Amino acid sequence: MAYLDKNNIIRGALGNVVFRQLDDKNVIQAKPEKLKQTKATKESATDFGTASTTAKKLTISLKSIYFNHHDNKMHTRLRSCILNIFKKNMTTSRGQKSLWMSDIETLNGFDFNLTSLFSDYLKLNIGVSMSHDHKIKIQVVSLDPKKYIKWPESIFKAELCFLMSVFGKDDLRIKNQEVFKKEISFFNSSVTALNYSSTPITSDALVIVSACLLFYKEDSLVSRIPINHKSMHPAQIIKVIKIELAT
Repeated sequence: MAYLDKNNIIRGALGNVVFRQLDDKNVIQAKPEKLKQTKATKESATDFGTASTTAKKLTISLKSIYFNHHDNKMHTRLRSCILNIFKKNMTTSRGQKSLWMSDIETLNGFDFNLTSLFSDYLKLNIGVSMSHDHKIKIQVVSLDPKKYIKWPESIFKAELCFLMSVFGKDDLRIKNQEVFKKEISFFNSSVTALNYSSTPITSDALVIVSACLLFYKEDSLVSRIPINHKSMHPAQIIKVIKIELAT
């Protein structure tokens, strides 16, 4: 409603007209029309909300691999990546999409920190597969630390860490997580090939294998001090696998 204030200036609204005072001038503005949401826009909003919720669940569950050493836009990048996955899913109706019903290959190689890409620090491929008995296999070939690892200045100890996470296909709740680690010294002439095997997957699940490189400074008192930080923490989603077991 509109009314006269003590200075005889019209305030408020009358119909689709709004009366305002801007500095020493009386201004009349038309009310903007309300946007009417269509079924399509509501469904798109639902997919956006699902992408946001999915990204949040993943970042919480995978925090032990990236700690808080991610770039400032990591959460936004992950949500956008998941939303793009949903958009490419042309077989599922809008508003009904999920990672389980989509092509999840785009998540492979997602870096948690763009200021220190995992592939810049570990310069070889990591093999991830599922065996006939439903175990996740992680394989790294024999490597020369000086050649295949980018070492920070005056740092000679590192740890290659893998996190294998098993998520429920519908609710993305964590069903199991396993950690595999390998200590590496700059002074080793070579590191033997790594072969890790998880416990068997017993039901349909979404499996994410992620990895990070932790660097340590040697200390005579406490043995080693971690040096990774916000601008230097190579961590990545290596492989996402959708496991459907025959019933």
